[in-house]
Amino acid sequence: IPENSWSPDNTYVFIQEKTEDVTSAFVFKVSGEPFANDEQYLDVTALFAQKETGYTFDVATGWADPTLLIVNTKKADETKGPSYWFVIYSKGFLQLAH
Repeated sequence: IPENSWSPDNTYVFIQEKTEDVTSAFVFKVSGEPFANDEQYLDVTALFAQKETGYTFDVATGWADPTLLIVNTKKADETKGPSYWFVIYSKGFLQLAH
């Protein structure tokens, strides 16, 4: 569990799993309740891949707000890409200026 895993209001927690060269991030409700559609967790990595930004998920670094998880990306050449906020309630991503 990364240092900044708990949302500031302790409503959500994210964990990361690293296998080989792949890092995945998952968000859970601390209460144990499911998200919409009975989802037990949000697969941040898979949701980001569906967005088709041209970048790949690299790592989640922590919370910017109780419902905004910071996500770093990388380019195809493995250099640093832009950062995004993952918005819990919409399951969307907002690109941050860089």
